[in-house]
Amino acid sequence: MEGLAELWADFREQTSACADVLLLGLAVPCTSLGLGVLGTALPALTGEVPRVGTELAALPAPAGEAQADAQQDAVAAAGDGQGPRQLQSVFPGYSDAPFLLGVSALQCLAFGGTLLVGHVGLLPTTCSLYLLGASWGPSVAVGEVWRLALPLLLHGSLPHLAVNVLFQLRVGMGLEREMGSKRFALMYVLSGVFGNIVSAACDPWKLAVGCSTSGLGVLGGNFAAVIIRWGERPSQLYTWLIYLGLLTITSFDASSHTDVYAHAGGFVGGLCLTTLMHPKCELDDERRGACGRSSVQRLSLGTLVAAASLAGARIHGLAPIALPC
Repeated sequence: MEGLAELWADFREQTSACADVLLLGLAVPCTSLGLGVLGTALPALTGEVPRVGTELAALPAPAGEAQADAQQDAVAAAGDGQGPRQLQSVFPGYSDAPFLLGVSALQCLAFGGTLLVGHVGLLPTTCSLYLLGASWGPSVAVGEVWRLALPLLLHGSLPHLAVNVLFQLRVGMGLEREMGSKRFALMYVLSGVFGNIVSAACDPWKLAVGCSTSGLGVLGGNFAAVIIRWGERPSQLYTWLIYLGLLTITSFDASSHTDVYAHAGGFVGGLCLTTLMHPKCELDDERRGACGRSSVQRLSLGTLVAAASLAGARIHGLAPIALPC
């Protein structure tokens, strides 16, 4: 009993600084607000959250990126010592994520573009989103396949944009460093497209926008990375797994404003694609993680192909009804 009391006292001391923030996140579970709050509160609650991507220094860097990584490390080392530590606590791997930083900036610019096309206050109109490539099942059915990728750049409101961008930066920067920017970028885009395919098949009459599809793909990719590296630091990975699990719970909102099918598809897509593309999966058999088992990779590839084929067949049968814009 004394041991339990000491553990409880340590936990209360560790969490007192941000308990109110955590409670706010739990008070609005399954919403974008809860997702964003938990994404920033939990690192402080759990102390030093394991940073996916910082324990693979012994692995060979992807071809063509070793020199870039060295330059980025030199720039980070030359900066203010306190600043990088503060940023790393919120955005692990922030100095090694050129793709995520670039795509986040592009998404902010795209939001401004939607307002220029048409807006009501600070909200883009339905027609401005549709004309710029929002996902709409019947339009995808007649061959407008760009509507499966362009929604990753579009957002329906400023809070929608802010929460999605902050979330993907929080959970994605370390994974980009671990996988390499090229692999990560491919996983980010393909998981988003996969999620939009699932969404267009399951809820074709919803005009869908947002990079949360890829954000959930990044979250699924983090799960895969934990499984692949499970034998390295189990105690820290348990904490990281709990953190990811809570983020996943808050990612699925049953309200009419959230595309649950896209979130689920993006998560599964990121999980499977990371299993196929993770750098550790290309090492020799003795150094491979769980992804080194060919059965796991075949299952991941089969899941993606089967789900995309079924969704594509369903989309193909939709009536070609365009929005009156």
